[in-house]
Amino acid sequence: MKRLFIISLLIIVRNGYKRARLLRRLNYFFKQGDNCFFSTHLFGTEPKHIAFGNNVWVATRVSFITHDVSVHLVKNYLKDKSLNFDFVGYIKIGNNVFLGANTCILPNVNITNNVIIGANSIITKSISKSGVYAGTPLRYIKSFDDFCDDCIQNHTEYPWSNTIKNKTKKELNLLRFKYIKKYLVE
Repeated sequence: MKRLFIISLLIIVRNGYKRARLLRRLNYFFKQGDNCFFSTHLFGTEPKHIAFGNNVWVATRVSFITHDVSVHLVKNYLKDKSLNFDFVGYIKIGNNVFLGANTCILPNVNITNNVIIGANSIITKSISKSGVYAGTPLRYIKSFDDFCDDCIQNHTEYPWSNTIKNKTKKELNLLRFKYIKKYLVE
């Protein structure tokens, strides 16, 4: 019942920073570091089997699978009531990790520090080298330092970063429309 209540709270609380602070106060995970952002609420059936480091950012619809129930299918298939097995695993996320939208993390996965995971990736094995990874199967794309350099080079001159401060909502929507028209339509 407590877990259901917490999941309901997570659905109501839409802000990722607030979600992370709430879950930390509730001691929801095995460990949760500082400066986390959780856009998802899909932390599996055993959230106490998940550990987060500092500065972990989790995008929307990321799934943490800590319990594999396929072993119960095997038990039923074999029709052997004397079999008593289960499969529960642990997930450990290091510091400075971003998990892209729709990523799925399977049991017994450790992700080291300084890792970016691209959207729609499936993580079946531990990641022991920092860097950027994406895809199914997951593959190494580039180093974490190269990603940081790319962010500085490509995203510091955001089209409306300086003008956004004193604009009304209507003016901001007009700026976004101009940006979309300029960069996506042309």
